[in-house]
Amino acid sequence: MKMKTKILALALLVGTSAIYGQVGQDLKDAGKDTKNAAETGAKKTAKGTKKVATKAGHGVKKGTHKVADKVADKSAHTATKAAAKAERAADKTEQMRARADAVSGP
Repeated sequence: MKMKTKILALALLVGTSAIYGQVGQDLKDAGKDTKNAAETGAKKTAKGTKKVATKAGHGVKKGTHKVADKVADKSAHTATKAAAKAERAADKTEQMRARADAVSGP
């Protein structure tokens, strides 16, 4: 019976150490998986952030050009209107001079 006890103790010892070895390996694998997941998440976040920043920059640039075009169009329209008003004022002045000359005589 002593021999059976020794064999049983040896079997339990070997089995237990194998289980602990597997548990240790599983913990290492879990740590590596966590590290890889964190790295992947960081890379994807950085990529997404760069993408959004680029699109936002393009949007601002496009918006700036749109506003500049509208301001230029308004400025051109305003200048055209001002020139037309100045021409009408000059015509009225000319007409008034002609009337004044007609009234005062030659």
